[in-house]
Amino acid sequence: MKPKTKIQKEVAALSKRLPKISKAQKTYAFRHSFEHVGRRSAKGIVTCTECGHQWQGNEALADTLCGCICPHCGTELKVHTTRKRVFRENEYFSIITVCKGYQVIRFFFAKAYYKVGQPAEYTIDEVAQRWIAPNGKFETIARLRGIAFIYYDLWQEGSSMEIRRNHRVYDIPPSALIRE
Repeated sequence: MKPKTKIQKEVAALSKRLPKISKAQKTYAFRHSFEHVGRRSAKGIVTCTECGHQWQGNEALADTLCGCICPHCGTELKVHTTRKRVFRENEYFSIITVCKGYQVIRFFFAKAYYKVGQPAEYTIDEVAQRWIAPNGKFETIARLRGIAFIYYDLWQEGSSMEIRRNHRVYDIPPSALIRE
């Protein structure tokens, strides 16, 4: 939607000046947004889905209840005994910052792809921004989002970040948060 009001024009201009997500912020998002899984096979071999390292685990009950730490990468894992070899997760990550008197909440859609025996693959894309003025009024800048019966994470990644109507569809609860 083309910016029409004074506040929309100001927010649209300021949005283009926001810095891209840093490497440290991405690392934090990947570390704290997802449940890191250790896959335990029927033979008791635990595989870290973060780095792909495999080792002989302890007792199944102890690993399941207490979790374990990968001896190779040091990631704390939640152990699942399963035959499943591929794990996928989608989560939201937010950064709260201030820009020219506006409080800005930036929403990122993070995806994780884990395959047993391989290092994890992550992607992260900014999907929405909520600009809150000192008087409490707000504007939303976001990508297009499709809504279906079951699926709610249908972001059109090729669409541009532009002013959108302030529908509830852009009220996103993040799983991890950074305050700048």
